[in-house]
Amino acid sequence: MADAKERGWHRIALVGVLVAGGALQPGCSCSDESKPSTTSTTSTTTTTSTGGLGGAGGVGGVGGSGAAGGGGSGGAGGDEGLYEVTEVASARAFDVTPSPSGDRLYFTGLDATGNAGVFAVPSAGGSVSTIAVGSGLVAPFGIAVRGDGQRLYVADPGAAVDAANDAGRLFEITTAGSVSILQGGDGTRPRNLEVHVSAQGEERLVFTGVDPADGQVAVFALPLGGGARTVLYKGAPLVDPSGVAITESGVIHVCDTRGSHDQSAAVFTIEEGLATELVSGLRVGVPCGVALSRDGERLLVSARDPQAGTDAVQVIPLAGGDPETLTTLIGAHHEPAGLHRARNAEVFGFVDSTAGGTGRVFVFKE
Repeated sequence: MADAKERGWHRIALVGVLVAGGALQPGCSCSDESKPSTTSTTSTTTTTSTGGLGGAGGVGGVGGSGAAGGGGSGGAGGDEGLYEVTEVASARAFDVTPSPSGDRLYFTGLDATGNAGVFAVPSAGGSVSTIAVGSGLVAPFGIAVRGDGQRLYVADPGAAVDAANDAGRLFEITTAGSVSILQGGDGTRPRNLEVHVSAQGEERLVFTGVDPADGQVAVFALPLGGGARTVLYKGAPLVDPSGVAITESGVIHVCDTRGSHDQSAAVFTIEEGLATELVSGLRVGVPCGVALSRDGERLLVSARDPQAGTDAVQVIPLAGGDPETLTTLIGAHHEPAGLHRARNAEVFGFVDSTAGGTGRVFVFKE
């Protein structure tokens, strides 16, 4: 009979993290330490911008792989020097979020022995610390942080609700390492999440997943302390919603890993109960991350370069105009994953889940 770790890896495979021909496998580069294999770096490079969006279809999210997509439209190059990029850690990471000030990065992933957990590293580089490992975590695909910087929220689509049901859970984890189940998330196969702060300063959790009542994909809202969830949007055109970003006024941007007509990825904007396609034909990894610039004028999407197929961050101007493709440092890798912005700074965390045989954590700063 398979042990608990083997069952955990089976669940991870089912929810789609073992992409790129099984590049993430337990047992590689292992040690006895209960934290990821890490390397800090001071390598900092200014990003450059190339053409716009397009290319083949992306990898599907929970439930399978997306089919190859058709070519998209190219765009003109943008301004150079938009962000500085630094590689801050080598770790098997799935998603990352900066602290509110941007001085620290919290990320989900696997430790050196293959256990799922939550970890932290200074955004300037340094030692990776373990916040929590195990405690019911199986496939922690999404992470977000509360405004006070003291509590983290994790979306795990493979977590077991009980012995017969591994349909996912939401977790609340203090930065001191205390793990609790967030009521209202059980059975929703939550893909990713963000803490939404309204113009009045009220906080709530917004996450993507599946409504257990009817099996339709949806975007939900939940009180930060847990409780009754609210459906913000459900069903078509969403197919496999992943990363989510929300403006102060409540406009939602969702990266859907199979949302285009050809099953490549798309980004949808949800406002007043209507979902509108913002961009299609994207190639993405799992999970697909999205984040708004602090001024709300640009949407950043964790994706692949439409020509090279390697990691890129697509920067989409929301007022219209050509997108930019940022590839410096990250363009050497092939499995883009999570992306979030610090609440109070123009600082973004980005991860590649397989770079160098383990994975890499990066920071983007103005």
